[in-house]
Amino acid sequence: MGLRLKTGLLVMVLLAPLVGLLLWIQGSTRAEAGAYAIAGEMRERFDEDWVARCESRPRFGRRRRRFHVYGEDFSPRVRSDLALVASLREQLEQGEETAWRRVGPGESQNGLEVVTRVAASGPCAYVGVRRRLPPPAPIWPILMVVMLAGLVAALASAPLVRRVRKLTKAIDEAGDSDALSQVDSSRDELGDLSRAFSRDRATLRGKVQEIAEQKQTLQTFLANTTHDVMTPLTALVGHLSSLRNLHDEDSRQEVQGAIEETEYMRSLLRNLGAAARLDGALDLVAEPVALEPLVERVVARFDALAKERGVEVNSAVDTGASLRADLTLLEQAIGNLVGNAIRYNRPGGHVALVVSVDGGQVEIRCADDGPGVSDADLARLGERRFRSKEARSRRPTGSGFGLSIVSDVCDRFGLTLRFAHSEGGGLTATITGP
Repeated sequence: MGLRLKTGLLVMVLLAPLVGLLLWIQGSTRAEAGAYAIAGEMRERFDEDWVARCESRPRFGRRRRRFHVYGEDFSPRVRSDLALVASLREQLEQGEETAWRRVGPGESQNGLEVVTRVAASGPCAYVGVRRRLPPPAPIWPILMVVMLAGLVAALASAPLVRRVRKLTKAIDEAGDSDALSQVDSSRDELGDLSRAFSRDRATLRGKVQEIAEQKQTLQTFLANTTHDVMTPLTALVGHLSSLRNLHDEDSRQEVQGAIEETEYMRSLLRNLGAAARLDGALDLVAEPVALEPLVERVVARFDALAKERGVEVNSAVDTGASLRADLTLLEQAIGNLVGNAIRYNRPGGHVALVVSVDGGQVEIRCADDGPGVSDADLARLGERRFRSKEARSRRPTGSGFGLSIVSDVCDRFGLTLRFAHSEGGGLTATITGP
């Protein structure tokens, strides 16, 4: 419903009580006005000459008259005249020149009985008559006026509606500009509103730009820091691997623990870098990513960790399999699945990374035969900062960050992520997409 139609209807709604009040006043005053009009006619008709003839001949004009005559003591002039009712008599006794009441057949309220003084004294001092109430004024002219007022209000609001539409169009067309291109310059409330919109839009635009610049600075800092820290961590892993073979069994175990913690730090930094890209790059481009070389790189990256933990990693990829996504983020997501399957597996366990194509759908399935997770925790895997009870017991220092990165990557590129129990125990993570 448009503003013009609403304005017209509002005017008519506001006028409706006024019309009802006018009709009520008309109804309440119609009888009184009619009574005094009848009294005036009677005084003109029953002049001094009539009074003189009435006093000289009690039954004067009896057959033709439709009125009743009363003396100054309110007694009927002749026996056939109606007796004066108490309510009319009380009015006359209080000094009123005219007394009236509403009557009708069976005393219903559809007629008038009027008694008025026509002489100062004598047996013909008062004359009474009964008449029907005059018909009420027709209501249709009032309704026409109300409808006309609503139409006028609707037409009168047309300039205001045009200005509002112009302001709305300017806001829609402004896009990312700092201010409105068309500001209403009128010196009224709508003009003030338009200028306020323009000022606030410029202010908000500046705040948004400032926040975006701060966020970009933080993301750049995080990306650079991640890159800078990764290099010494990689070198540290190499040095620790060399030290492992130079000491006794107890020392080798300590070095092995240091290697695993360093690998965990490397994985965490990669995830931080991925999170920075996901949060900051709103325009990530999805391009076809060949999955065969990607899987080879992921398996090679975790080969040393798998050997150290005694976990066997196998992979198989259908020839030509590909997905539309960001290469770096997709590789990080699949690497998180493989890394978790190795870290939380048991010595002598297995991890299988299988990529298959069926009917235009690509399925990436990472399955392990480790301890797995409970049914309650299975539904929450992928939530940020969530770690299953089994993961907390096996690795208390974990962050619960890796699977949330996998979930975010899948959401960003329209992929489906599912978790399920493996047939032989353990956990199976599946990524599906066209």
